[in-house]
Amino acid sequence: MKLAALTLLASALGFAAGTSGCGRSDVNASPLGAGGTPGEEKKPDKVLGLTDKGDEWKAEVTVKKPKATDKDKSWTMEVVLTSSGNWHVNDAYPYGFAATKVQDVKLEKEKYPKDDPAWKLDKCEVVKDKEGKEVKECKELHFLAKLLVDKPETAELTGSLKFGVCSGVDGKCKFDSAKFKVALATIKNS
Repeated sequence: MKLAALTLLASALGFAAGTSGCGRSDVNASPLGAGGTPGEEKKPDKVLGLTDKGDEWKAEVTVKKPKATDKDKSWTMEVVLTSSGNWHVNDAYPYGFAATKVQDVKLEKEKYPKDDPAWKLDKCEVVKDKEGKEVKECKELHFLAKLLVDKPETAELTGSLKFGVCSGVDGKCKFDSAKFKVALATIKNS
């Protein structure tokens, strides 16, 4: 598998809602990336590698280059969000992916909402919630998309993955966003 050297910039968008969609009514919006109080120095965004990790989740991005023998010359990009510990992906939250900036590369679509076939929940199990109702909780969320690359040597893609994670133990949910930039010139053939 060929991997792109990526820059991931993680920040929460601070989404807050009255309910989490996980059958829980308390929401703990993540403070990551939030602006500080007046007079407080704002820290610059942290530059990360192929993996971005929060306390409740991690996001990994891989990009595959087509082989010379492939009929389909599309590149593929996969983003895998994995929840940590007792946290799970909030399937009731409208997760999505959007390209925010592209150069010499195109996605099949600009935005991929939750109902798009590019999404797949994985590592799921049925558990009982606080009221004893059976609910499906999944540890992973996969996003897979094709990239149409005009000039690999200058192709770049910046995008944002929005998602929510919930804890079955304490009933809290967080709504976050993983942002990343992919430079396709860094992908090597094996």
